[in-house]
Amino acid sequence: MRKTIVWRITLMLILFMGITTMSCAQQITKEQLKELFKANAVDLSSFTSDEFIGQLTARHNHGNKERVRESMERLKTYLSGPFYDDCCDIMYDYYAKHVTESDYTFLLASYKSPEGVAIVEKNSQLMKRFMPALMNYLQANMPAKMQACMAGEKVEPLKYTGPESFKKKWDIMVRESGSDQIVNAVMGNISHQIESVAKKNNPEKMESVKALIRILMEDVFVVVCNTAGEVYTEADLDFSLSLLHSEAGQHLKAANMDMMSNFIPMSQAISEKMMAVINK
Repeated sequence: MRKTIVWRITLMLILFMGITTMSCAQQITKEQLKELFKANAVDLSSFTSDEFIGQLTARHNHGNKERVRESMERLKTYLSGPFYDDCCDIMYDYYAKHVTESDYTFLLASYKSPEGVAIVEKNSQLMKRFMPALMNYLQANMPAKMQACMAGEKVEPLKYTGPESFKKKWDIMVRESGSDQIVNAVMGNISHQIESVAKKNNPEKMESVKALIRILMEDVFVVVCNTAGEVYTEADLDFSLSLLHSEAGQHLKAANMDMMSNFIPMSQAISEKMMAVINK
């Protein structure tokens, strides 16, 4: 259970850094990179809320609520400080190749603008809402979808419920920040593991398993977009897109794409550090 929790949190945090760190011909320093990460720090109180812990322990009957709470409190403390040092150590070389000190100056000023401060606050709101929303959706819908897939029945993916104009801008932001490729890399790794197990134990169900994975990936993106629509306005997305389309934003995108070549081992390294904190 703990590895599953940590993997989800790792993915979420890397996604937020990829989308919101509109990061830097002198390369950015580690301290400057850390400052940019911290400028986009999200409120992690949702990881120790009664609702989130209740969902975790309800989903895993063997879970102990107080033990989970203690683990999440340790993780929250780690994520508020040492996490940024570890991320900088692991990710720095990628950013240093593309992001300059002038990018850092521009981005930090953007984050401290009224629009930037509002976006950082809303990033925290999205973090608080997304994980419970995803877990609620999966608990309520995935058993039936799994059963239908295994029976060879057609299963409809989750539908986006908001304005198409918002979805268009959100999709552009996710795509141009490289976050969609991060999700696809993670889901591709998970899919490969699931397919390997299915091929060994139930080879006749391989096509059904692949269909279920495709639906799951589509549904995750829709849950994110639906939740984002509850938090951000289109004006917020316009501001974020303006940063992405800036020279500094393009440098950040180049760093994100560079990281993609080693995303799985990089994220595993971060997860291992989190696991060490949780297992103390």
